[in-house]
Amino acid sequence: ENNELVTKLKQLKTIIVERDNIIQTIKDKITNREKVLKEKNVNENESDEENEDEEEMQNTNFTSLNEILMTCTQVNSIDAILTDIDADAEKATIHTKELYDDIEERNKRIKELNVHLKKEHCKELETKLKVILELRERDAHLHIRQLGQSDAELRKARTDTDRIKILQQQLEFKQQQLDDIQKVAQQEQNKLNDEKTKHERSNHENWLEIKKLTRELESMKKECEGLRR
Repeated sequence: ENNELVTKLKQLKTIIVERDNIIQTIKDKITNREKVLKEKNVNENESDEENEDEEEMQNTNFTSLNEILMTCTQVNSIDAILTDIDADAEKATIHTKELYDDIEERNKRIKELNVHLKKEHCKELETKLKVILELRERDAHLHIRQLGQSDAELRKARTDTDRIKILQQQLEFKQQQLDDIQKVAQQEQNKLNDEKTKHERSNHENWLEIKKLTRELESMKKECEGLRR
């Protein structure tokens, strides 16, 4: 639709130039005819030879009048074309307004979507943080309980070998806990990075779409302003 409108606008400019040229031609011919008629009145008492020249000039005037009539017909035809183009321009104006309204609606929806995404993202982060805090609290209670058990086992141990064995078991258990926590933390970080990337990509695509529509509307607006002039 935009390409069609641009083509019609170019045609309109060409037709307007042609119409101005035709109107100027009519004015020139009318001016020349008036000049000839004045000369005729001045020389109406001249010789027969001049009368013959006058008759030839009258024939030329009739030819000029016929050309003027044909030119007027062309002007009427151009007027009809201009009427059609005016109707197309009115449709284009309506279409432009609809596009503006569509962009405003899209902008509104994008803003609402961004707000919704931010709220959902914050809500999800709060939920994850709550889960992590609960897990840490549970691990802390478990750690305290295990320390109590380890202290009791160490007190019961009779030899250094038994104590070393118990400490090694505790160390392995602590290392396993640390590995599990790091694994969970890395998984959560990866999820957050993926969500951030998707969110940024979506925003970028929306931004590109808005820029594209804005450029199209600006182009159509300039063409319509040129038409009104």
